[in-house]
Amino acid sequence: MRVTYRFTLKDGKLWMSDLVGADGITRPGNVPFNEFRPLLTDAFDLRGAPIVVAFKRDRTTKVNGFTLNGFHERGMTFVRR
Repeated sequence: MRVTYRFTLKDGKLWMSDLVGADGITRPGNVPFNEFRPLLTDAFDLRGAPIVVAFKRDRTTKVNGFTLNGFHERGMTFVRR
């Protein structure tokens, strides 16, 4: 899939800031860049879209990826680079 999701914290809330394709171009409009709402520890749903991300952590508790469940996708795993 070769896509990059970028997240940011703003005012103590999690937001998706960018969705970048393999060609390096940001894709505005594909996903609403809205606030993620907490569901459980390290799991969030995106306000305005049927997307849930669950962050994965390594042994030192550093986030090293996430699993995405969305529109038609289930269990897509992304690794932090």
